Amino acid sequence: MDKLPTELMSSILEELDPSDLKRVRLASKVFYDVSTDLLFKRAYASIHRPDLDVLSAMANHPAIRLAVREIVYAGAYFHYPEIETNECRMYHYRHFVGEQLFNVQQRVGRRIYRAHLREQEETRKSGEDLAIISTALAMMPNVRKVTLTNYFDGSPFRKRYYRVAVEPCGIPLRVGEGVHADEQFDHGFKVMCKAMSISGRQVEEFLTDYRRNEPIYHGMVPASFVCSSRELEHYRNAFRHLRKIHLRIDQSGPKGSYSVIRTGQLATFLAEATGLEELSICTDRDVKGVPLPRLGLGLSTHKWEHLRCLTLQDMRIPFEEFSAFAQLQREQMPSLEKLNLTSIRLLKGEWTAAAHKLNEFKGPALTSVSCLYLSEKPFPSRYVGDGVVERLILGLDLDDFHIPSPEELDEYDTEESDFSYEASEYSSDE
Repeated sequence: MDKLPTELMSSILEELDPSDLKRVRLASKVFYDVSTDLLFKRAYASIHRPDLDVLSAMANHPAIRLAVREIVYAGAYFHYPEIETNECRMYHYRHFVGEQLFNVQQRVGRRIYRAHLREQEETRKSGEDLAIISTALAMMPNVRKVTLTNYFDGSPFRKRYYRVAVEPCGIPLRVGEGVHADEQFDHGFKVMCKAMSISGRQVEEFLTDYRRNEPIYHGMVPASFVCSSRELEHYRNAFRHLRKIHLRIDQSGPKGSYSVIRTGQLATFLAEATGLEELSICTDRDVKGVPLPRLGLGLSTHKWEHLRCLTLQDMRIPFEEFSAFAQLQREQMPSLEKLNLTSIRLLKGEWTAAAHKLNEFKGPALTSVSCLYLSEKPFPSRYVGDGVVERLILGLDLDDFHIPSPEELDEYDTEESDFSYEASEYSSDE
C-alpha cells in the first residue's frame, strides 16, 4: 500500500476515525506523513491556557506545523465570579454518589470555574494570547483559513475540562475603549486580525461559525468592528489577502450598539480585500436602519473585480438602497456570477420592481440567482414568489412559469410555521 499515490492513500485514510489514524501513523514513514496531514489539519486557539499550550507545541513540531491548514478560535469565555456548578449535570450525580460527595463536587466545580476566570483575565490583560497565536501563525506556513466560533467543542481545553463545573459560554467579553467602553465585543475577532497582521500570514478564508443554541448571541456583536487608529492598520492587513469572507453579525446587546456599523468601519475592512471571490453577510436578525453602503455594498469608491459569489441573508433593506446597489453592482462587481438572497425584507417597495432594476443593470457574468423567503413591508409581510424574482433578475420568460396569486401566497404563509415565526419576530420591532 506504500506504493499507492499520496492523494489516493489520503482519500482512503480519511475514512478512518482519529483513534485509528493514530495507530496507522506508526506503521511506516509514508503512513506517518499522510496521517499527520489528516490528524493535524486543524488547530485550535482561544484565550484559555490549555489551548494556547497545545497550539504552541504544534507550532514547534517540525512535521505538525506544516500540516495545519486552518485555525479555529474557540470563543467561549468565563464571566461570573460567583458561579454555581452545572446543576443539570450534578442532578444525575446526586442519586448515585450520595449527598456528601455531591456537596464536595459542587465546591470543586465552583473553585475550578473561579480559577479559570482569574487565569482568563490575566491572559487578556497581559496580551499573552495574542503573542502566542501570532508566533504560532508565523511558524505555520500552510494556514489559509481562520474560523471564529462561539463554542469550545473539539478544542483541547474542552477535553480536559472538569465535567461537573459550569462550562464557559459564547457571551462576548465586556471590555471596550473610549466612547464604547464597557460594550461587548468579539475578543477572537480582534485577536485573530492582529495575529494575522503581525505574523504576516496571508490567510485566504475568514469565516464565522456561531451556533444558535448558544445563549443570546448568534453572531459577532457590532462593537467588534470598533478599533483605534493603531488597530485599523492591523485589520486592513488581515483583510487584504482574503478571498472568501463569511460574517454573521448579531444585533443582540445594548440598545443602539448596531449603530456602530453606521460608522462604515466594516466597509473599510472589506474594501481592502481586493482579491475577494466569495462574500457572505448574515445579520442573524433584521438590520434595522443600516443601509447597504455601510456594509460596503453599493459603493463606487472600490471594486471587487474577482468577486464571483455574493450572499445576503436576514436583512431589512430599503428599496432605494437596493436600487442603488443594483445600479452599481455591475461596476463594483463586474465578475459576479452568483447572487444569493435569503430572508430579505424589502422596505417601501416591491420585489418585482427591484428585480427589474437589478436585471437592467446586472453584469454580463451573472448567470445564477437564488432567492428564498423574500418579503415586503408594510407588515404583515407577504412572502413573494421567490422563483418569479429569480427569473425577473435573470430576464427569463415567465409565460411557462406559474405566478402564485395573492390568495395562494396568503394560504402558503399560514401553512409555513417558520414564516409565521419570522413575522412575529419582525413585528416586535415595529
